[in-house]
Amino acid sequence: MKTLNSTIYYCILFLLLTAVLGCNKDEVGPQAGIMADKYLAEPGEEVTFTSTSTNLHTYEWDLGNGAKSNKKSVTTTFNTPGDYSVILKVKDINGKTSETSVTVHIGRFFISGASLVTLNFKDSVGSVWDTDGSGPDITLGFYPQGQGGLTWFIGNNITQKNLPAFLLLSDRPVLLFNNNLTVHLIENPENGQTGQIRTMKKWIFNPIKEIQKYGRDRYGKLALSGEYPRVEISYSMK
Repeated sequence: MKTLNSTIYYCILFLLLTAVLGCNKDEVGPQAGIMADKYLAEPGEEVTFTSTSTNLHTYEWDLGNGAKSNKKSVTTTFNTPGDYSVILKVKDINGKTSETSVTVHIGRFFISGASLVTLNFKDSVGSVWDTDGSGPDITLGFYPQGQGGLTWFIGNNITQKNLPAFLLLSDRPVLLFNNNLTVHLIENPENGQTGQIRTMKKWIFNPIKEIQKYGRDRYGKLALSGEYPRVEISYSMK
């Protein structure tokens, strides 16, 4: 009889613990979360949003452009420049809800400025770039794929005291998201002297893809690869 009572006691205790733990689990409501593959995009460019929510049963997306979805992941486009608020509302099996949102900036990308931050004053074989030692005369050139090149003169006789040298680019070339951009840092012959124009360094990259990896703001800087020379491009969206 004593053994039977002990068995009943432990069974009741087990059921009570199971009920308590089950209730605690049910009390954990859904937690909404969103991850976008980019937060800056051009008009017509696809943007994918994925739910990172937990403890949910259904999804309810409002993409800010009139489109809606009830799937975990959704891809859409925004055809007009502006800021769009993408809202996700999730619900669990008990009817509890959670909501969150992210903002996506849509517009054209422009180069608004550039900086020559650091420079190696000797070439790859250890010779100074200019023969008289006064410092190289430097030009920065941008060559978008399928467009004419644009060049800006940084200055004559550049030395360490002139760095960083900043250029405000009045032409503001537009960047297209599916195009590569070639950037040349050029050393020119000394004023009044003949000589060959030499490329100090060349970069080939897709600036929009690089910006979209990390950017969430409509204004920012993109550092080109390498410590020497170091060139930073300022960009804007509008």
